[in-house]
Amino acid sequence: MLLGLDETPGARMVLSREAIYTGISRAKKLCLLFGKRPILNSFIRREELSSRKTFLTESISEAIDRLERERK
Repeated sequence: MLLGLDETPGARMVLSREAIYTGISRAKKLCLLFGKRPILNSFIRREELSSRKTFLTESISEAIDRLERERK
């Protein structure tokens, strides 16, 4: 897998620590990162999960409510 560390504004909007980790962890045999080290460092310092809204908590709550209603 090749993982480009692009410094364009669009790449800076989507690449983060989580994206770098995902790219590395999904590689089957080898993952090559190419780009400038300062760009990698800036992506590694950037966390996105804290601002991401997945609605997982809400989905779990709805599923529990539905199960409880079905039991009655």
